[in-house]
Amino acid sequence: MQITGAANGLGKEIAMYLAKNYRQTILVLWDIDQEGNEFVKKFAEDFGAKAFAYTVNVADRFEVETFAAKVREITYNWKFLKTYLRIN
Repeated sequence: MQITGAANGLGKEIAMYLAKNYRQTILVLWDIDQEGNEFVKKFAEDFGAKAFAYTVNVADRFEVETFAAKVREITYNWKFLKTYLRIN
């Protein structure tokens, strides 16, 4: 699950809720606030969720495209690994 604005407000609350209640989920956290983003990542990992935190300015198209490519790579590799290992 990719969440923009994950370091504060509604994005943070959604990320924390998912981490607590859906521990098998992969969280991709985007926010311009690196410190807050890392806090949410650690929170998610403490609950057993897999989380990736990226400092992204969503107003910058180049940054969005760059990090979107990384998200596609992470998602593809995770799906492949789950299929290969038969993880549910």
